[in-house]
Amino acid sequence: MKKIYLIVLMFGMAIPLTANAGNWWDADFNVSSPRWAEDNGSGTWGKFWTHGFIPRHQWAVGVVGGGHPVRAGAQSIRFERRTGYCGGADCDWGSERTELGTDGVDRPGDDSWYAWSIYHQNYKWLGGHVSPQHGQFKTMNTGHQYAFFNMDEQRGMVINFDAFEGWGGSKVLIPKSQINNRWNDIRVHAKWSMGADGVFQIWVNGVLKVDRRGRNMIDADPVMFRFGIYAPQANRAGSGRPTQVVYYDELMRGGSCQSVSQFMSCPSGGGSNPPANGGGKSADFTKYVNMYGDLVAAYNRNAGGKSKAEWGKWHYCSYGKQEGRAGLTPAHCSVKLKTNNPKINTTVTETTGIRGDRFTSEITNGIKRFSKVAILNGNVFSFKDYHTFTAYETRKNRGLMLGFSKNTDVDGTITAPIGVGWLFDNVAVMVANDNSMLGYEAEGIFDFKDPNTTYVDVGYRKKLSDTLILHNDIIYAFGRSKPGELVTMSDIHALGF
Repeated sequence: MKKIYLIVLMFGMAIPLTANAGNWWDADFNVSSPRWAEDNGSGTWGKFWTHGFIPRHQWAVGVVGGGHPVRAGAQSIRFERRTGYCGGADCDWGSERTELGTDGVDRPGDDSWYAWSIYHQNYKWLGGHVSPQHGQFKTMNTGHQYAFFNMDEQRGMVINFDAFEGWGGSKVLIPKSQINNRWNDIRVHAKWSMGADGVFQIWVNGVLKVDRRGRNMIDADPVMFRFGIYAPQANRAGSGRPTQVVYYDELMRGGSCQSVSQFMSCPSGGGSNPPANGGGKSADFTKYVNMYGDLVAAYNRNAGGKSKAEWGKWHYCSYGKQEGRAGLTPAHCSVKLKTNNPKINTTVTETTGIRGDRFTSEITNGIKRFSKVAILNGNVFSFKDYHTFTAYETRKNRGLMLGFSKNTDVDGTITAPIGVGWLFDNVAVMVANDNSMLGYEAEGIFDFKDPNTTYVDVGYRKKLSDTLILHNDIIYAFGRSKPGELVTMSDIHALGF
């Protein structure tokens, strides 16, 4: 059996996105996912990336103008789903989609507003108990669908929730009689939380349809938004299922109701910017960041291990005060933020932009991301594929952490063992493994039938000043799998700095 050994040196490398030339459907999604934007912008969402399973045809998606339905401005985004056209793993399941996604993501504690307008052109229902999704809030890595907008043939557009606390069924947002050939405006307000302070509200055409309170996240995996047409297992509707065309326009994300609301008034006392005051609560600094799209984007790009409140205080006291930004006062800078037991961030933001289903660069991309598999949180280590449930502090800056994998089968059973971590002052060590090959469950040429990787991690972080933190970590991984179909790899080693 052939053995392959890889030694990889990583120094916080980020892979920039490159502009696509020529036809988007001919682009290599592994190099750069085609990006989309219409003329009125998208707030803090930025440009939208193309899902890797989208059919490679010009008609599948496009930014259109004259002669097409437009809610405002001169452009909208047109999606078309045709029977028998699919891409990637969707084809194995009989599914069909044309879908875009967002880079802007939300984490626990984020208070965000979203809005978009949707137009169903001569919409024909599929039948066969197939309810296409025309929008979904889901996690980046684990694929939890927290909220998804389905087309119910009997009732119209409905909202369904998963992993929400106390949910008891779907809710009609747009009656079937009000679907076809008209613009419907949707606005969502979400305070993302794993606790009782969560909020999820939906307005349609100015009417509050959903007002839910309580847990709306089950882990810290960032939440993104995907939109377009996704018909899971569309083949259940038969071979004669109709073509569907949907337009989206004025898709916005922001930190306040006013920042996204073009077609609806804002609720009294809801969504306004936080007033300036002399307090020092963490919520003040979080709201400060959410007020400004550039701050949200900067925090999402590089949080530096800080919570949003910590990052907000650092930014305001270092820059925002001099820039004259509203929402806080100089008195905030003299207040020390309260910190509770270790807050463990169990995920990382991927920066390579790889969204497709191609296999040719599975291993190289896995290695590029390898240095981000483990995170030193200042107090403990955690891995992006592990959900930390307990951290024991034996004494100040010393403790023990236990964690379960977030990888589960459909029946909820855990598919990888637990991780164990130790903290000794500024040094942290963690040992864990999962059922992947360096974080990838590769298919195709690199077809690992039953991969398993063990990670050993040692990290050191020293806070030198309020704006300077020394951060080093060494990661060793040993992977093993059963032989693949075309290429045999018995084991693989990697070392990341």
